[in-house]
Amino acid sequence: MKKESFILFILVVFVFASCKTRRSRSTHQTKISIVPKTTDIDMSKKMRREIDSWLGVAYKYGGSDKSGVDCSGLVCELYKNVYGKALPRTTIQQYKLCQKVLLHDLKQGDLVFFHPGTKDISHVGIYLGEHKFVHASVSKGVVISDLDNAYYKKYFVSGGRISNVR
Repeated sequence: MKKESFILFILVVFVFASCKTRRSRSTHQTKISIVPKTTDIDMSKKMRREIDSWLGVAYKYGGSDKSGVDCSGLVCELYKNVYGKALPRTTIQQYKLCQKVLLHDLKQGDLVFFHPGTKDISHVGIYLGEHKFVHASVSKGVVISDLDNAYYKKYFVSGGRISNVR
């Protein structure tokens, strides 16, 4: 039984690995069913349209366009297209730029930072409200996930707020 639990743990870690810990060369785009849909979340129309255009885009380490994107590249593109604001390209640079925000104080457009399986911050997404955030997952591409998910709760580091946004 212990061996099965260990194998399951390894599989879960692999599936939810951050953009820094695994590199994917795949640029194959697959539209996938996303739950929740952006229409289920109260957000601006501009943010909703932009996210909808990115959902399902494949993960690509170092990518920053719809042929493939990593987590920090997605954040850069969404901030540029929705808020007209240029952000640094890497997750750690984005983290250093932000005013830190506690989980219960997050507002739409804040960044959310994680250290999945590492001691360093290596994953970022954009908070949408209602405990949801958009990010580029290694295994699923651009998706909306829930901060209440045990995995994301475990590896959450901090929220971050960029001044003069919203």
